[in-house]
Parts: sequence; C-alpha cells; structure tokens
Amino acid sequence: MGRKEENKEYSRTVQLTATELSLLWKATRDAKEKCQRMIKRQEQKKKEGKLEPGEYVPYELLNVYQSLEEKLNQTNLNVEDQVIDNIRKFHKGDDK
Repeated sequence: MGRKEENKEYSRTVQLTATELSLLWKATRDAKEKCQRMIKRQEQKKKEGKLEPGEYVPYELLNVYQSLEEKLNQTNLNVEDQVIDNIRKFHKGDDK
C-alpha cells in the first residue's frame, strides 16, 4: 500500500472514530439533560407531597451520566492529541 492509500485509510479511521465518539457524547449529554429534567419534576412532586411510593429522585443516575460525560470529554481530548501527533509524524516521515 502506497503512502497516499495509507493516508486515505488513516483519515477514514480517524473520521469514523471521531464520529462514533461524537455520537456517544451527544447521547450521553441528552440523557443527562433528560435526567436533570426528571430530577426537577421529582423534586417538585416531593415538595408538594405527591411523590408516589417507589418513586425517587434519580441523583445517582445523574452522577453516572456526568461521570461518563467527563470521561468522554477526556477521551475526545486524548484522541484529538493522538491524531494531531500522528499527523505531524506522518507528514515528517517519522511514522515508521
């Protein structure tokens, strides 16, 4: 495989990885926001004394989403740094 084909394949892989991470991050953010809205509703019900037996305010779930979002943010940064480093090496010819 020539250098041009390698570059094209590498670009395709990076684009797929970035897309997948982006979709996962968006889904996590959306789920976190939905959870925040649910917490507001449940807290309101709790204040009004209308919280049914078995219903709860999902603080733990919000913590899970926030933790996942932070990890994904860090992963995105790590991937971006790796991609930038690899592109620099590739263009300098240090990739082997």
